[in-house]
Amino acid sequence: MAKLIFLQNNSFDLHGPMYISGMLKHHGHSCQLFVVPQEDDVFALLKEAAPDFVAFPIVSIERFWALEFAERVKQETGAITIFGGVDPTMCPEIIEHESVDIVCRGEGEYPLLDLLDSFDKTGKICTDIENLWFKIDGNIIKNPVRRLVEDLDTLPLVDRELYFGRYPFFRDYPLKRILVGRGCPCECTYCCNSKMHKDIYRGKGKWVRRHSVEYVINEIIKFRDTHGIRSIDFIDDDFIVDKPWLRSFLEIYKQKINLPYTCLVRINVVDDETAALLKETGCFTVSFGVESGDEVIRCDILKKHLKDDEIFRGAALLKKHNLKYNTFNILNHPGETIESGFKTVDINIKIKADFPQCSIFQPFPGTQFWDENVADKSLAEQEEFLRTIDFYSSSNVRQEDTRQLTNLAKLFSFAVKNQFFRLIMPALIKLPPNKFFHFMFLVAFAFRHAKANRMSILEEIKFNTKHLEGYFKKKK
Repeated sequence: MAKLIFLQNNSFDLHGPMYISGMLKHHGHSCQLFVVPQEDDVFALLKEAAPDFVAFPIVSIERFWALEFAERVKQETGAITIFGGVDPTMCPEIIEHESVDIVCRGEGEYPLLDLLDSFDKTGKICTDIENLWFKIDGNIIKNPVRRLVEDLDTLPLVDRELYFGRYPFFRDYPLKRILVGRGCPCECTYCCNSKMHKDIYRGKGKWVRRHSVEYVINEIIKFRDTHGIRSIDFIDDDFIVDKPWLRSFLEIYKQKINLPYTCLVRINVVDDETAALLKETGCFTVSFGVESGDEVIRCDILKKHLKDDEIFRGAALLKKHNLKYNTFNILNHPGETIESGFKTVDINIKIKADFPQCSIFQPFPGTQFWDENVADKSLAEQEEFLRTIDFYSSSNVRQEDTRQLTNLAKLFSFAVKNQFFRLIMPALIKLPPNKFFHFMFLVAFAFRHAKANRMSILEEIKFNTKHLEGYFKKKK
């Protein structure tokens, strides 16, 4: 049977490769994954494995690493290269690069199954497969996307052994990630979700979907019985959006699984019944996006459609039911000033955020900001934007207050959690960027993440150093 190997350059267990691997193995194909930074000589492994296909699941900040790595993969193994994930879906023209043979746009389970099935039967590449673009003898074949997988229960269970079988780091991580559905109903301008469902998948089926309650319960039980689980992180964009599904699921979850968990929500969807239900069934941290304390920026620029009073009301309900919460915030939005930046600090103070988190605004292909401000720039300028993206250290969106806002982002949690720091912060952030601010951010990040996820500091250091290395590595 045909053999496919995934290569990735980050230390997260990604559901995309796990879903695809589950599908391919279910139909008899061979599938492996190598995390490049955790291997001494990945090319020796590739030569030994002799894959037919090497696939790169990537986001935009990994694009240039993948292109350079794929070039060497082709030289040393002769394997057919496939690029998939968010970045190739938004920018399929990446196939024009000499190191890319196939691009997968959108969902990959059935397209890659069709590809490997046809390769097994004929020994050749079938170029008539929806979701896939091909480059054959320099000619590019662009196939349309197929309909979305609306009944997610038709998919085999995700293949967690893809990561766990080779890397103890993933197997032993205290918080195990579970995805119960696909699609986000929101249209935020800093996210590619809107373009995905309104453009690429327009008319191709229901965008927001969920597995059945039974499917998810059975997945967790199998996961628990095979590997053991201390706590669960439900990573869907809005875990609580479907209230009937949620009530049914959590009732059975409490009876059959009863493990502590965290989840992400839209804070304006929280009501008293939902907050009580989360608390009763073992939720210990809820995460939600504030993004900006300036309602005009949040609603008119970021299109988050979330009013101040909705944030206050939802946060108060979480507090009422003794649920701690992690807030996501972004500074240096287009047009932002230091005054609006401090509004973001102050709204977190007012709602008494337990674990405030702040990043620095970055433009990404497929977002409204990219289309309006970067897409018409030269390819060299676009490449520079992508190469310099760094969520926590600097911004490639240059504005009058960018330097102060970048400093504020690094010291954000101190300003929110300590009255003295809030008092001196306007003066403190006027200092030049420095290593001490960066160190303070790292310390705050580690303690916040550990407490929000019920991990010890030793566990935080043990398991998340790999993530931090990726986050803060300077772009060359």
